[in-house]
Amino acid sequence: NAGTYVYSLTVTDNLGGTGQTSGQITIVGANNNLVTVTPASGSIQPGGSETITLTLDAQNLGEGVYTGQVNISTNGGNLTIPIDYLVDVEKISALPAEFKLSQNYPNPFNPSTIIEYSIPQRKNFGNENVKLIIYDIVGREVRTLVNEKQSPGTYKVTFNASSLPSGIYLYRLQAGKIDQSNKMLLLK
Repeated sequence: NAGTYVYSLTVTDNLGGTGQTSGQITIVGANNNLVTVTPASGSIQPGGSETITLTLDAQNLGEGVYTGQVNISTNGGNLTIPIDYLVDVEKISALPAEFKLSQNYPNPFNPSTIIEYSIPQRKNFGNENVKLIIYDIVGREVRTLVNEKQSPGTYKVTFNASSLPSGIYLYRLQAGKIDQSNKMLLLK
């Protein structure tokens, strides 16, 4: 449920030494599973490393920047890692009448552009798995921007191509049996 909660994290090293820390997390909206931590617990051998993945379910969040932090405490000291989640997919309220993939804007662009698309509300269509994928001119997949079930509505996605070379790129939207694509030009 929405609200502010206290959490605690306990870390145990291979010699049995433990450390514990606690903090607060604020949940916005009705979903209490906004952030998933994988793995949720474990141990790391001296000199070893562990990848911890934090996944934000932003489906019911508004566009904006959300912040938090991970606190890790052991008998060797404390570590605080600030985390910023940028939610850049914006759902617009009016329900569209047709499935549509709009031309990105600006186009040409450097280094980012906005791609807008609409998913209509129709019988036998809705909550479809939607994929928005960027390809280079020879058809190699460059980046997946969206790959999730989405309800009917109009969406905007920001594509940042700062790590890509100049050139023509294709973006393809798939939902159910519908498939549309457009070209865009990155000029650096």
